[in-house]
This record gives sequence, structure tokens and C-alpha cells, in this order.
Amino acid sequence: MAFGLMFLCLELKAQDPHYSQFYSSPLNFNPAMAGTVDGTFRINTIYRDQWTSILQDPMTSFSLGADIKLTLDQGGFKKKPDFLGLGIVFNTDRIKTFDLNTTSVSLMGAFHKSLSERKTRYLGGGFLIGVVQRNVNYEDLVFQDQFNTLDAFNLPTSENFPTNNFGFVDLAAGLNYLSKTDRAKINFGVAYYHFNRPNISFYQDDNCATCGVETENRLKARMTAFASATLDINPSFGLSPRLLIQAQDQFKEATIGNNFIFKFPTNPGNAIHFGTWVRVVDNHDNFGIESIILMAGIEKKNILIGLSYDHALNDLIQDRLGMNSFELSLTYIGEHDNSFDTCPKF
Repeated sequence: MAFGLMFLCLELKAQDPHYSQFYSSPLNFNPAMAGTVDGTFRINTIYRDQWTSILQDPMTSFSLGADIKLTLDQGGFKKKPDFLGLGIVFNTDRIKTFDLNTTSVSLMGAFHKSLSERKTRYLGGGFLIGVVQRNVNYEDLVFQDQFNTLDAFNLPTSENFPTNNFGFVDLAAGLNYLSKTDRAKINFGVAYYHFNRPNISFYQDDNCATCGVETENRLKARMTAFASATLDINPSFGLSPRLLIQAQDQFKEATIGNNFIFKFPTNPGNAIHFGTWVRVVDNHDNFGIESIILMAGIEKKNILIGLSYDHALNDLIQDRLGMNSFELSLTYIGEHDNSFDTCPKF
């Protein structure tokens, strides 16, 4: 059976947003992060180019998100304001070889309860509702019965194609805690994605009771947990350690690392970032370090630019190349209306 047929008929999993610079796309790993911005609003975008060296048409991912913070006065008492966060995020994954696309638009809202009169500690909860569309171009697929036994796959196929385009609703919820002192900011939380377990099978709307394929393929729930801190060591230097853990069915992953922040005391708001990270995976056949990640970034006032490179550890210890990825991120933070920085900038 041709690989194209296997690709459609086996249990096909949709890829969730997966970025090494997850801190540059906070709405993708916890809806409770909506509104956690030092300013009026935040816009961020991130692009990932995956496995360029081993695939003629590599898999690409793109995300565009925006969120806004709305302060609640609590009847005029402004010493202890709660606030709302509203956000929207657009995601798309594409495998060009088969022209397989997954596109989603998600809306989220979060409520952040102040735990101190000095506005230094907050507990927030958020909810996400999204619409996801999946489609594939059958013209780019080749099947075994199309081979003319000589030199080309130019015969008609007898394969029964399902609908090549469908959509579904996706749901998620999360919690987030954040705290700040004069020299440290701490942020951690958990989230639960796909708790409605949507059916992602291309065959779900077709009468395939006797064609030997599954008409139901439920998307497994994904759980995330994260922690981050920004530590001001001195006016010229800071540290920002971060951890993201994700689990989906039998697959588990942890990304952990630290960014070194070099500031310019004579030019506040400007900094250079360098970081080293590792990704550890636990899947059906192995456990260990999957890749090493190098990151560099520039912070200029309210604009943040980041570039990262994932180098697969197997490429370093085995005679093969190509399981590497690049990411580029851009974040813009709106005009600041207070001095409480609730989320790591980069």
C-alpha cells in the first residue's frame, strides 16, 4: 500500500502548536495567560520551519496572537484591582508534501483575581473556545494501483476518498499564578486542552462501515504545566529560567532552559538575550534528550525579536542530519499604563 494511503487511513494525529520559544506565544500553552501583559495590549507572532534538511517540503507552523488587559475598579477601590484578559490566536500547520493543512482560530477570556493590595500577586483562570479546520489535497497523493508497471504512477486509482475538508470545535481551560517583588517575577500555571475530545477523522462523515477504516479518531487531551521567573541580578544583568511540560496520551515532553539578559543601564528598555535549552521526550520507544536549543534575542523598548535553532541530539551521535528546526518570533507590547510586569517579556 502506498505511503499516501497509509497517511490517510492510519490513526492520524493533528499537531498541536509546538514551539521552542513557547514564552513568545503564551496564548498557545495556557488560556489563563490572556491579559498578563505590562501595558494595554500585546501582539505576538512566531514562525517555525521544521526538518528542512530531510524533507523536500518541510513542515511549517505559524501563529499570530493578540490579547488585551481590562482593569476592574471594584466600585472605585483602586488599591486592589482585579482585571480581565481577552485574547485571540490564529494557528496554522502545513505539510507541503501532501498539502495537509490544520488551521485554527481561538478566542479566550481570563479573570485575574488580585491577592494583595499592592497588586503583586494574582491568581487567574481562563477558558478557550476554538474552531479548527483540516484539509488535504488528494491531487498530491500517489497510490500503488496507479503504477503502470513501467515508469510512472499515471493510472486511475480505486481508492475511496473521504471528504477532504472538515472542521470541529475545540475547548481548553487553564489556571495561572503570578507574583512580583522588586527584583524577581514568578509565573506558573497549568492548562488542559481538548477536553471535549473532538473527532479528527477525515472519514467521520462518510459511510465507511465496510471499507476497513476507522470513522472515529478522537483527539487526545493535552495537559501543560509551566513555570518561569525573571531575576534582576544587577542593573546590567538578569536571568530568566523557564520550564514547560506537556503530556498527550503516551507522549510526554519537557522543555527547560535559561535566558541570560544583558541590559543597558544608560538606555532603559533595551537588552540582548542569549539562552540554552534542552528538550526531553518520553514516547512509545525511548526516553531522553531529544534536542538542544540555542536562542538569541533583541529587546528594544516594547519590541521583542527572537531567533532559535533546534539541533536534534541524534544528529550529533548518529550518522544522519536533518532533524533540526528554526524559529523566528516577534512581540509588540502596547503603551504601558502601569509598572506591574506580570509576564516575562521574552
